[in-house]
Amino acid sequence: MDDFLILDFEKKELHQIKEKIQDFLQDKLKLELHPKKVNIFPVDEGVDFLGYRSFGNYRLLRKITVKRFIKRTKADQKKLSKGLPVEEKFNNSLQSWIAYAKHGSSWRLRKNLSEKLRVKLTK
Repeated sequence: MDDFLILDFEKKELHQIKEKIQDFLQDKLKLELHPKKVNIFPVDEGVDFLGYRSFGNYRLLRKITVKRFIKRTKADQKKLSKGLPVEEKFNNSLQSWIAYAKHGSSWRLRKNLSEKLRVKLTK
């Protein structure tokens, strides 16, 4: 399964593109679009895609993504405080999440989480 996003100013154009994609998938690849997961809607509502909520010129991380990060980070910090050998995994996970978060409008979020979790999340 692959995800993709198509943006256009004209709703009619989006419906035509959707039909072309459906035809191509059926004829060439013998695949179908999921009937409940194909949506056409105004972008000003925000587009939930790949862990972000996109609003035209800026992108926010989904709240559940941030909550999961906090929960996982606190659990790893507890393991570290008990002397368990998870430091390398913890550091790799932090670096990975920072890189992911930087693709969104997240400087203030990373700053606040840095203070809350006492880890360096801003550069």
